[in-house]
Amino acid sequence: MPLEPLQVFTWSLLLVMIVEFYAIVVPGLERGPAIGLGCLYGVFAVGCTIMGFMACKVDPMDHNVGAHAGAGSSTQERTFCFLCQVHVNKGSRHCRYCDKCVARFDHHCRWLNNCIGGTNYRYFVMLLVSTLGLTGLQLALSIWLIVLFHTQSEGDPLYQRIDDRYGSLSSDGYIIIVYVFAVMVLPFVGLLIQLIGFHMMLAREGLTTYDYIIREQKREREKREKRARKEAGAQAAREARSSTHGRSSVTNDEGRDAPLAATAGRQQTRPRSMV
Repeated sequence: MPLEPLQVFTWSLLLVMIVEFYAIVVPGLERGPAIGLGCLYGVFAVGCTIMGFMACKVDPMDHNVGAHAGAGSSTQERTFCFLCQVHVNKGSRHCRYCDKCVARFDHHCRWLNNCIGGTNYRYFVMLLVSTLGLTGLQLALSIWLIVLFHTQSEGDPLYQRIDDRYGSLSSDGYIIIVYVFAVMVLPFVGLLIQLIGFHMMLAREGLTTYDYIIREQKREREKREKRARKEAGAQAAREARSSTHGRSSVTNDEGRDAPLAATAGRQQTRPRSMV
């Protein structure tokens, strides 16, 4: 598939973050923590690169499609895809972006420009974990440098390291760069925490993202139907009460008119008896 803008943005952003970490964050740390945390960040960066590459390159297409059409279990254990014109596994779904059936379809990821299915789902989850480790470490160390900057003064260790390593860059310029990247990384950390929690919930319930969306749509549709039935029942009850009240009013009016009619009849018959 051709490159997607979001895919290019993802890899470019990863490269920029790695450069900023080793060029700005690490030099602001003391030698011991700089070496240890730099190595740890490198592990996360390598994990992001490898897992992202695998998630992009592994084809999650159903094995019954293409060269393998007609292979596998009997058609009773499969379902027919009218777009692929072949029987595929029951857990497979046709992706309209990739235009193919994906085995155990989870979702189409625009950031990776590939479908996430049974064969590359583990790489996708490991990519999320690696990226959370990378961005979380970068955010934590950026916050630590910001705290040190505002609690120390000229001549203290952080300012000395900045002067030694960035002679032409003022301490204010240095901390502005740290602030910019901390603010940029923060929403990604929140998004990754939410995504990992969401996929943990899916694993616990044995669902895919597609299954979850279909289930929630069904529940929402059932709620709307239940609400509509309830409103229809309430409307019918109001109409029934209104109809009952109308009949009661007519009966009461007839009851009040009956004595008057009887009295009028007696008054009309008396003169005739006197004559």
